Amino acid sequence: MEGEARRLGGAPRSGGGADGDGEGWWGAWFGGDQKEFRGVGESGCGKSTLARVLANLSPASQGGVFFHGQSIDALSGADRKAMRKSVQFIFQDPYASLNPRLTLGQIIAEPLENFTHMSRAEQKERVALTLERVGLNAADANRRPKELSGGQRQRVGIARAIIADPE
Repeated sequence: MEGEARRLGGAPRSGGGADGDGEGWWGAWFGGDQKEFRGVGESGCGKSTLARVLANLSPASQGGVFFHGQSIDALSGADRKAMRKSVQFIFQDPYASLNPRLTLGQIIAEPLENFTHMSRAEQKERVALTLERVGLNAADANRRPKELSGGQRQRVGIARAIIADPE
């Protein structure tokens, strides 16, 4: 429902926590316009698993996930691709999610290569605009992740997540 925030979880879960011995707690929040998800909980409590299920990268062990009223398990190839374009991640540790062999321009352009039919020139222009949108310079497209501060790396992760206009 538009304008309504939703919260899932909150139940203690045995075996949670980094050592697997304690009780974990997890919670998931969906933003008021249902375009935002945030997971909170101890290490090992299932935040990443939930995100993978929401992105249809892993199957749900219980219940289901619906995208535009249709179970994501029942999506056809084209519909599944459209759903994946609409679901993008911003990782907590940006350095671990950035390929050190690629330039920032190549990293940020990956969603465009996967989900659009843009020419290389159009991709380059969109990358430059997106870099500026997140507070970096267009010239940074030629840099590599190791040349950036932690905050700049986080901005690259944000740029990669928003460049293909997810829902």
